[in-house]
Amino acid sequence: LTIGFFDGVHLGHRKIISTAIRIARKTDGETWVLTFDNHPRGVVAPSRAPELLTDTEQKLHILQSLGVNGCIVLRFDRKLAMLEPDEFAEKLTSSIPTLDTIVVGENWRFGRNRKATASDMSRLVPPNVRMVTVKMLKWKGEPISSSRIRLVLKTGALREVERMLGRPWILRGVVVHGRGIGRKIGFPTGNLDVRGRALPAYGVYAVFVKIVSGGKSAQRTRVFPGVGNLGVRPTFNLRRRIKPLFEFYLFGRVKRLYGKRVEVIFVHKLRDERYFSEVQLLAEQIKHDCEQAMKILKTKRFTIFRKCI
Repeated sequence: LTIGFFDGVHLGHRKIISTAIRIARKTDGETWVLTFDNHPRGVVAPSRAPELLTDTEQKLHILQSLGVNGCIVLRFDRKLAMLEPDEFAEKLTSSIPTLDTIVVGENWRFGRNRKATASDMSRLVPPNVRMVTVKMLKWKGEPISSSRIRLVLKTGALREVERMLGRPWILRGVVVHGRGIGRKIGFPTGNLDVRGRALPAYGVYAVFVKIVSGGKSAQRTRVFPGVGNLGVRPTFNLRRRIKPLFEFYLFGRVKRLYGKRVEVIFVHKLRDERYFSEVQLLAEQIKHDCEQAMKILKTKRFTIFRKCI
């Protein structure tokens, strides 16, 4: 069993999970992940709750793709947060009587106020349960962590984010109705509500977008290259305070986007978001952005990104 929130399921998390899988295979055992569908800090310190790199569904999909046998997903609540370390250890081991090994990262903490470490857990569990601690993976001399990736993502340094995640960063969501401005100027767009998600720097990006339609039994997916804008659209909202929005224009014919589930890979930042004094100037710039994005997305390095979604 391995335990953690695993936001982003980055390379450091993968090291922990691969260690657990390797140990389980030696005894023909199974590897399970205990995780949460809400960030613990959202309960114990709501004002400091981070925006997330992955939603729960995406996180579980990645975890299962790594080869774990299953995931236990708990809702982190005040009652769980108030458990003393010995209470947490007792609940854990009594709930999983076949548990023989717990694998966690060296910075893992548990119990009320995160007061206990892996060393404490090794003293609290029965003698037949082994604790294995995995050292944090480093990149450029610093430990890889979800908080570090969020900070780098905010700068728009997508290549660095990709290196720490082990894959391109993907934004998921359902297409919602916008104000129809893009259609009026010749570039009909789909819009995503990005509240609660960790986001890159505001700007215009070359993207790949996977559109998912149909139910689980008859799911159909298509991937399109395109260009996307993340920000507050200052040309149309100069004096309005609005929440950030991601909108994208696809290089291909799509009859209906509203209500569709999409996954977006931010491949390359083209430019910062900026104000245009005239709508025509904006339209001309978008045309140039599309031409630039198409050239970039056709290069060998980025065509392989299509396989990531």
